Amino acid sequence: MIRLKSEYISLYHFMKPKIIRYAMGLIGSCTITASLIIMQAFAWKYMFNSAVELDFNLLYKSMIVFFIPVLLLVFVSPFFVYLYNSAVKEVMFDIRHKLFSKLVRLPIGFYDKHHSGELYSLMANDVRLIESAYSEHLRTILYQFVLIVASLFSMFVISWKMAIPLFLVCVSFALLTSRFSKSLSRLSGLMQGRRSKETQRLIDIIGGSHIIRMFNLYKVIGRKHQRSIKQVTKLGLMLGRKEGQMEGVAFFIGFLNHGGIYVLGAFLLMNGAIELGILTALVSLQINVSFAFLQIGSNLSQLQISLVGITRLDQLHKEQEETQTLHASERTTTLPDKMGIRIEEVCFRYKQDVPLFDRINLVIEKGSHVAFVGASGSGKTTIAKLILGLYPLQGGNIYIDGQSMDALSLEERRSLIAYVPQDVTLFEGTIMENIRFGNGQATEDEVRAAAEAANAHEFIRRLPEGYGTRIGETGKGLSGGERQRIAIARAVLKNAPFLILDEATSSLDTRSEHLVQEALDRLVKDRTTIVIAHRLSTIEHADMIIVMHKGVIAEQGTHQELISRNGLYHELVETKLTNDLHAAK
Repeated sequence: MIRLKSEYISLYHFMKPKIIRYAMGLIGSCTITASLIIMQAFAWKYMFNSAVELDFNLLYKSMIVFFIPVLLLVFVSPFFVYLYNSAVKEVMFDIRHKLFSKLVRLPIGFYDKHHSGELYSLMANDVRLIESAYSEHLRTILYQFVLIVASLFSMFVISWKMAIPLFLVCVSFALLTSRFSKSLSRLSGLMQGRRSKETQRLIDIIGGSHIIRMFNLYKVIGRKHQRSIKQVTKLGLMLGRKEGQMEGVAFFIGFLNHGGIYVLGAFLLMNGAIELGILTALVSLQINVSFAFLQIGSNLSQLQISLVGITRLDQLHKEQEETQTLHASERTTTLPDKMGIRIEEVCFRYKQDVPLFDRINLVIEKGSHVAFVGASGSGKTTIAKLILGLYPLQGGNIYIDGQSMDALSLEERRSLIAYVPQDVTLFEGTIMENIRFGNGQATEDEVRAAAEAANAHEFIRRLPEGYGTRIGETGKGLSGGERQRIAIARAVLKNAPFLILDEATSSLDTRSEHLVQEALDRLVKDRTTIVIAHRLSTIEHADMIIVMHKGVIAEQGTHQELISRNGLYHELVETKLTNDLHAAK
């Protein structure tokens, strides 16, 4: 009924560390529970024969046969249940831990291609489906299989003549069930994929709730959501129809089986070829078989749905992780001088046929303050991401403080760099915890000192619980300037020799920008600093300004030098001043 497929191999692979305990618990629990049902049939045999023959010894025997498996179920079964349940919980802990470890090691390019809702669905829905496969579906299928085998064997022991036709019916049902399994698996995969898309859409709707209100998009979004729900419902109906067809076949075969044993049994009973107790036992066993086949069919369809989670999990585990570092023999020779940052013949492209950088070269002297400017898409932010190792180079090399990027692991490289982004990410927790992400070993006094340097201490002190104030999702409850200053405090606490500021003040009001800029001025002292910015106030005093245009370095020099050249930088400045003047009017 169940073909050997990669999903089942994966089920075994995940459970392999606990397979002995899991198998012992599963087999022991299923055997004891099935034995109670089987022994009931023999108890009925002795009980009805005792009534017909008026034999109290048979009545006592029926009571003994019935209560022995009951005692086993009460006193021994909990031990086996604990074995397989504990194995499942520990394996699911390992799966969740490995899944998290995999997600945090995947390259940024992976997240560029996949919606967060898809990954949330994988971590929540698919993992739950896998747990259901271990704890519910496999156990139920094994139990019903044991019950069918034991019932058929018992029927052969009691009356082989009546067992043979029943056995043939069971084989035919097994073949029919296997025919349904393939289509159920296909529909289950489509269903889970649609549910994942629906999760993505809901996350977008929740995240963009203010946009929906401001642009009165209730009807537009509602229609799209309704279409999505209809697609999920349509697949659900198709899956339900297929399951119903399988159950209908099972009911029909069960009815023929059930009715047949009554007719055959009555015929043999009237001809004195069978005892009433034997007929009662056979009917009881036949009911077990019919019910077991119905349950197996239902649980097989549920197991097919759970196997979709296994498939998606396997696909994720096959994704290439970030390359932490090259093998020692492959590492590029370290440069002798401590020059800060050197970009040498670097090539990079986001899309296969559209290069962004083609052999770009640049030297950023140690301790200097360098600003990157240019239109959106010119490559200035990508430079920072390549230095941080968020994307792999496709040619050339980058040297950090004289060391080849290949000679450092990602952890070593990123420990040298503090980063303050435009869109600050804060995590659920206290303000103290969020600042301490810069240095997990920092004391409370060091955290406060970093907050003071970032102009954040005063507003934190005024909060009801100070540094113990819990921050909501993505820093809700704090203004943009407050979130930015917490990010700066985090960077201060890291105390790295290199600093990257990615448009850190571009979305702030004038007062917030003033406070943040004061904090940044303290932060950049004695550090090699790269600034990516639009506002002139953050770049005009830089030691060097790099003007990016369509992936190339169009100009470089100080503010005054570039203005005097009357080139692209001068044009950007003039455009900016004109825009500011119009905004003021």
